Amino acid sequence: MIVKLNQFETKIVKILQDWYPITVEEMRDELRMRPDTLDRNLKSLVLKGVISLDHLPDKTYIRLLMSDVHIAPKGKRPKTGDDPSDIHEDMMFL
Repeated sequence: MIVKLNQFETKIVKILQDWYPITVEEMRDELRMRPDTLDRNLKSLVLKGVISLDHLPDKTYIRLLMSDVHIAPKGKRPKTGDDPSDIHEDMMFL
């Protein structure tokens, strides 16, 4: 499955791969992102099925739903039959 990500979504996924568990507040601090910008990107990732938000009484945790996520290096455009590692950074393979 290929999911197209914008640059902010890509950064969020990369952080989630290295840092779990993480709260929305910790992610906001790490990215130095405005709350509305982060919320919009998190909602987009939820709709794409990449993450889920686990709401607790005092915190909200971000959970990466796919453990096998690869973000391809930036550069080449995809061609039929190409290896996923040859495709744009804004493409993610699940």
